[in-house]
Amino acid sequence: MDDNNQTSGQPKPEPEECVKEQKITDHFKIMIDKARKAQKLVLIKRADDLLRWGAQEEYDFSKIFGVKGNKEVNIRKYGHNTGRRMNARFLMMDGVRRLMIIANDLTMSSFINYTGCNEFAAFVSPSKDMPYIINIGAKFEYRDGKKIQ
Repeated sequence: MDDNNQTSGQPKPEPEECVKEQKITDHFKIMIDKARKAQKLVLIKRADDLLRWGAQEEYDFSKIFGVKGNKEVNIRKYGHNTGRRMNARFLMMDGVRRLMIIANDLTMSSFINYTGCNEFAAFVSPSKDMPYIINIGAKFEYRDGKKIQ
């Protein structure tokens, strides 16, 4: 050592950090996010069709529901006739509106993962009041025996 307080050694090289980026995924969360987005797109499309109501939309409505949109239908609540009647198209518009409200209120905690159970696709718990709980089974990802991509 010299008197000037310096060493003759070389500085150590900076240690290399071994960092490997990993992607952590929750398959159930991804599946539910995709399903919720698809549901909202379908509801928006149906609302647009019911509002636009051209010849093609009227034909599609009749084909899907088996009734013309301008037909007066009985309004039923919880399986019982209310004595009220409404135009079928307007009844569907109200149904789509209510489904949109429910869909927007759902959160990830609204879905329970039962994908280990092969007995069902999905069902809502019997309670008619909020919060709605949707039980998701293994068959949720499958259609006609094939996994939905």
